[in-house]
Amino acid sequence: MSTKKTTPAAEWFGGVASLPNYVLDEDAPYRPEGLFWVDAEGTIVGHLVDKPGKVLDQAAESLRTAMEQPIIGKPPAPSRVRVASPDLAQALRDGHPNLDILCAPTPEFDAFVEAMLEHIDQGPTDEPTYLSPGVAAEAVSAFFHAAAGLFRAKPWTVVTSDSEPLAVTIP
Repeated sequence: MSTKKTTPAAEWFGGVASLPNYVLDEDAPYRPEGLFWVDAEGTIVGHLVDKPGKVLDQAAESLRTAMEQPIIGKPPAPSRVRVASPDLAQALRDGHPNLDILCAPTPEFDAFVEAMLEHIDQGPTDEPTYLSPGVAAEAVSAFFHAAAGLFRAKPWTVVTSDSEPLAVTIP
């Protein structure tokens, strides 16, 4: 009869979530996707944010980084990782053939995403402003008026190289 205690397998969970704010790209604005890894204690140990459809290609490496260099603490490496997406599960199986990848519901991940989204600023509801505390609208107006004059003067057409000194200061 063995008296040796067995430790339950450390299970991490993860998933992909669409983030609420848009990134203004040269081509078109997009909502980035976040890939998050959470350890058995509920601590976020890794994450990756990229354009939609790009995180799956990096999922296995992202998990490897979270296991080797977690963003907080030093949790035990998982013996199993649970994800809800079959595509994510396959990407992880391809990159981690010796790790038990379970494709099953992740209600903890859903709760995590919901809580995270509650704390993320949903973006400005007012028009953008260049005003900050202590800066009067008149000062910003004068700044843009002067900048417009400088733009119309186009000094970069006269000073054509980095070797010719030109400095502009703004008090």
